[in-house]
Amino acid sequence: MDAIEYLKKTYPDKFVDVERAFTNIHRGNRIFIGTGCGEPQYLVKKLIAYVESHPKAFVDAEIFHIWTLGVTPYTEEKFQRNFRHNAFFIGGSAREAVNRGMADYTPIFLSKAPDLFSKGILPLDVALIQLSMPDVHGYMSYG
Repeated sequence: MDAIEYLKKTYPDKFVDVERAFTNIHRGNRIFIGTGCGEPQYLVKKLIAYVESHPKAFVDAEIFHIWTLGVTPYTEEKFQRNFRHNAFFIGGSAREAVNRGMADYTPIFLSKAPDLFSKGILPLDVALIQLSMPDVHGYMSYG
């Protein structure tokens, strides 16, 4: 049993089935993906797998990243109908998509990017984030 399956079994009330979670993403939603070392690679992979198996599930969703260190499969041309990536810092994996006009770059001081969300300038509908492992009480931390 892998770590995710173990955690699902141990803390069932802390997990939502991926299928159920992603059915709540709708046309035009704004999705924030955790940044840097907190980038939720597991959720990104599951999001892409969901879209591949449900190509009409959601269209024109906008993905926001402050800084990506990982892969950005949602910038691939085959997902152009589903996603539009908007980077506040252009990491290596998103650079080609931005240069080809398939993704956007919003120049901003990285320290100011959270203000866009918290002040409602750029309201979000969904956030994919990574948490710490649960403590002995099942509680998790953003890090």
